[in-house]
Amino acid sequence: MGKQMEYFYPESKFGGFTDIDGTITFFNRVNALIKPSFVVLDVGCGRGAYSEDPVSLRKKPENFQG
Repeated sequence: MGKQMEYFYPESKFGGFTDIDGTITFFNRVNALIKPSFVVLDVGCGRGAYSEDPVSLRKKPENFQG
């Protein structure tokens, strides 16, 4: 998928994500809204593959601990 992604989304060469990747925007929004005293419940929407994500900029906001 790497070469195909770079062909259709050349910006993915710089940072590993595309302009249409809503993950970073979504999790930054969630992090802006929650407070340290809040409890966040992960209802299991996905297989937890974020731990394997090679893009640290996308990986950090997905971890709500702390």
